[in-house]
Amino acid sequence: MIRFGQIIAGFLLALGLLPLSAEIPESHRRYFDDDGRLRWVPPPDPSVEELDDGRIRISDLILDPSSRSVLVPVTFNARPDEEVEYGLVHVNGKLHESLLRTDTPPTYLHTAMLLLGIEQSSEEGDVPQSEPPSQINQSWLQQSRAPAGRAVRLELMTSGESGTIKPYQLEDFVTDLSRDAPIERGHWVYNGSAFREGVFVAEVEGSFVSLITDPMALINYIGPGRMNDLNWVARTHPDGFPAGDTPLHLRITVLDSPARP
Repeated sequence: MIRFGQIIAGFLLALGLLPLSAEIPESHRRYFDDDGRLRWVPPPDPSVEELDDGRIRISDLILDPSSRSVLVPVTFNARPDEEVEYGLVHVNGKLHESLLRTDTPPTYLHTAMLLLGIEQSSEEGDVPQSEPPSQINQSWLQQSRAPAGRAVRLELMTSGESGTIKPYQLEDFVTDLSRDAPIERGHWVYNGSAFREGVFVAEVEGSFVSLITDPMALINYIGPGRMNDLNWVARTHPDGFPAGDTPLHLRITVLDSPARP
């Protein structure tokens, strides 16, 4: 295995093989069966390959160090005008609330982002972000703080007739009902989810990209409307909303400039 495999193995060890506490707080019992075992099966070690062009394949992800970006295979999950709260979830996640879905484990994306130099976000101040309830509600959202993290750009990539790849801003596929317009651009942060009692929560809940405040998701929208879970619906793109089975990639690019709240 190439040297990247050794690096990744170390990350996966930290992400998936930490010892679990014998005492499980009530707020985290939803992650466990009655006998104390996690309700999920840790993902297998990814296959790792360094490509000729300098990019790195991590199972079905493509990491590009030169552009500081990661490609995640996705498909559309929501139809136009359906309510959404998430931009992307795992197939075992909150599918009824998400614009997109993927078979890729969240741990793989987090590993790729760590290789790009993204560190686990730290809480600002002395008061940590509270963990959301099993079903995030309006009451919790109204008192929530926007997660801190590294600014990222999210784009959907589709293949054109000539075989070229055309990027679409993810914001253009979601309507902000409070403005009757596409969601504002430039408000995404990679906050990296969190560990709770040795559990990497994004892996358990399958949450990649959240439109509402959900610090347990890997990526959060921190702009206007994040505290309203009824504010977003899937939107027909001006160029046509791809069919549900259209193979796409979500490109996540790390930015130098800070995200705008």
